[in-house]
Amino acid sequence: DRRHADQAPGDSGHLPQPGRLRYHDCATLANTAARRARNTPHEENDLIAGHRSGVTMQAIPNVDFSPQSPEPTTSGSTLLIVDDEERIRTAYRQLLAAEGRKIEDCGSGSEALRRLERRDVDLLILDLNLPDINGLEIMEWMVTKHIATAVVVFSGDESIDSAIRALRHGALEFIRKHGNPQELIDTVDRVLHRCRIEREHALMTVRLENSERLHRFLVEQS
Repeated sequence: DRRHADQAPGDSGHLPQPGRLRYHDCATLANTAARRARNTPHEENDLIAGHRSGVTMQAIPNVDFSPQSPEPTTSGSTLLIVDDEERIRTAYRQLLAAEGRKIEDCGSGSEALRRLERRDVDLLILDLNLPDINGLEIMEWMVTKHIATAVVVFSGDESIDSAIRALRHGALEFIRKHGNPQELIDTVDRVLHRCRIEREHALMTVRLENSERLHRFLVEQS
């Protein structure tokens, strides 16, 4: 029974996402291509149903043909402040508080390592001079463990050598601990914005790759 051949699959109620074709769009594109190439109104239904030459749309590696809903907006960010002085941690928690932010703190390097292993911290605000583990060693450990958390170093050491070493070890910014508090606020806002842009870019890249695989599949099957 091919009475449903010209009917589009059920819509999930979500708007299509930029850069990625939904199942409904795939079916429509396959429908149109088949009609133009062969002028046979029902042949494309075999492709959509997955019965043509024994090939199913699910057979394309790494392409998801299920209806796609918009990605949730990730406005919230997790910050981790690492400093051995409790008064500094408390002051910076208050200073950096903002809607959607979750701010945690650690008083030692070993505690910070345990927290970072959970891999859900967006931004690490790190003092270099910790009592047990040097801040540079923490950044080296993050590299070996492939932990992609962004790092802002703040330190009471005002020498240029400390700043250079921190940046060479992967810190995005270096701030002097006793400088203008507004500098820390602006730096954190800037780094979080950069991280958000990078995540969105990575997501769009994945969507474009899936769209290209789908396009090649439809061309090969037309």
